[in-house]
Amino acid sequence: MASLFPYNFFMIIGLAKIFAALRNLARSAAANHARGRNGQAMTEYAIVAGVLTLSALILAVFLYTFREHSGRTLDLVTSDYP
Repeated sequence: MASLFPYNFFMIIGLAKIFAALRNLARSAAANHARGRNGQAMTEYAIVAGVLTLSALILAVFLYTFREHSGRTLDLVTSDYP
């Protein structure tokens, strides 16, 4: 009889229906949260892909700029002008 005490007690005061409703609410909130995460992951992927592309572009511009600068420096060093 001791194992049924909490259930009977909650049924008497009407809390069993409230607890069941809260469990269902928690399950639906978890399902909504899981559905929202799929879009969030795709958004994060798109942002990271854009940032990586932008950083590769910036590195390419730096490489071009420093190669041009080093070419001009070599031209000045190797010039026949005293």
